[in-house]
Amino acid sequence: MVFIEITLTTIILTYGIKQKGIEVVNNFMFDMFKKLSYSLCQVYSMAVENGLDSLYRLVKTLKSKRSILMSKVKKAVIVYGGLECHDPCGVANVFAEILEKENFEVTKSETLDIFSTDLTNYDLIVPVWTMGSLTSEQEKNVCEAVASGTGIAGCHGGMCATFRNNFKWQFMTGAQWVAHPGNSNVTYEVNMNKATSSPLVEGIEDFSLTSEQYYIHIDPAVNVLATTTFTYEGNHTSNGKITLPVAFTKRWGKGKVYYNSLGHNRYIFDIPQAREMMRRGFLWASR
Repeated sequence: MVFIEITLTTIILTYGIKQKGIEVVNNFMFDMFKKLSYSLCQVYSMAVENGLDSLYRLVKTLKSKRSILMSKVKKAVIVYGGLECHDPCGVANVFAEILEKENFEVTKSETLDIFSTDLTNYDLIVPVWTMGSLTSEQEKNVCEAVASGTGIAGCHGGMCATFRNNFKWQFMTGAQWVAHPGNSNVTYEVNMNKATSSPLVEGIEDFSLTSEQYYIHIDPAVNVLATTTFTYEGNHTSNGKITLPVAFTKRWGKGKVYYNSLGHNRYIFDIPQAREMMRRGFLWASR
């Protein structure tokens, strides 16, 4: 790649010097490579077809487009670890792939120490960490970052079966897991909330899967996007059928919170609807 760039640079310089003189070309090349430094094939093609004057116009256009594109790049941090049974590394990799396709600059951290840093530098925090605990300083830091506008979005135990002694975290995220009757062998349905007009679920069809069906205690302030009905037979069934959220949103100060109880491992996101729900959730929650 470097060899190709050097070759094209030489061709452009040679062509330009013959057309306009070395001083003009020198100024042009300095401007192009110092401030732009890409699209050499496009630049060379235009040079051959239209001459050096067109290169100035092209560079001006590309610089403008580059500025627009760069302004759209957002930063996300994925913090993963905790119980290995929830496949934190695999899930983190899936989430990184989703975010990078959406033009996010993704940082991945295998330590909770990052919660002690300035999280307001990020547009989105993605926790993938089951159990564990935060120091009071870390808890305060992340909650304040979200309150200031940094979004937070996550799934399953990585966001709401974690930091069980950190009550402000629970208050912010809006739910805590308490049971998954039948463990990972339950086949159940996920139903989109037809009563909502939210673009987070619009056009996504109901689907079924076999995995852990999360029974969660929830903040009554949440906006429910999708639900599931518990059919597993056990002591709790004497209360009748229970319908609980699978996915929801809420607010925390200026920040947005998205949670999805799916995601026991990376393979859950091979289900197109589950993957799409997370993709939309990330985009919605991001600053």
